[in-house]
Amino acid sequence: MSSTLRDRDPDEIRAATRIARAQWQETTPATGEPAYTLADIAANLGLEPWETAALIAGDVDPAAIPASGRALAAYRRQVMVALTEALTAQRVPRGQIASRLGVSPRTIDAYRYDPTNAKHREFRLLRRGTCRRCGRPTTYLRKGRSSALCASCRPTSAPSTWTRETAVQALREWEQTFGFRPTLQDLDRARAQARGPDAVARLDQVRVPSPRALRRLFGSGPAGLQEAFDDPADHPQPGGGDTD
Repeated sequence: MSSTLRDRDPDEIRAATRIARAQWQETTPATGEPAYTLADIAANLGLEPWETAALIAGDVDPAAIPASGRALAAYRRQVMVALTEALTAQRVPRGQIASRLGVSPRTIDAYRYDPTNAKHREFRLLRRGTCRRCGRPTTYLRKGRSSALCASCRPTSAPSTWTRETAVQALREWEQTFGFRPTLQDLDRARAQARGPDAVARLDQVRVPSPRALRRLFGSGPAGLQEAFDDPADHPQPGGGDTD
């Protein structure tokens, strides 16, 4: 996502900055509570919340805002961390900070513990796995697990690569290869990894559409299986295994 602030002239940015900071400080007379959340102010200005945070946190130079990618993500985090630190210095409770910024309390903890996200990146690098095919590093997923294959070796199920015809053909190829018709569990890589190496090996051997791709093409996963096999519920499972 790019920044609309990059497209605004200096006068517009100065005016938006005055409004954003005034509303950020405004309180409700009856309760003394803040009158606006970050999302409220962003909606008033036609900006993203993080752009509004940038206006509140300091002087914004549009040319200094990265266009996209990781640099922009780092910039967004930087301005959100700046507001978190300012509110923390005012002794605003963690829950109220989260509410005002429109994020979860756990995100506030992450902003405080790891402002630049460097610790999280190091954590993921240290827990990368090794590709079963080529030996390159693989991506850390979560809960102590890493991907079995690297990005180069991993089969994809990008929406643009599947049509109804190629999806049906791939599902039938699965049946011809393994001798049984796949369930939605068989086609879901995350669930296959939880079931064990045999389930993952089947996905590595035959490229098939994911349940998400079937939903896009046929309206639902079961509808996609039915298109390929007429009655997806009536078929043998490997070792009498799971059904979806």
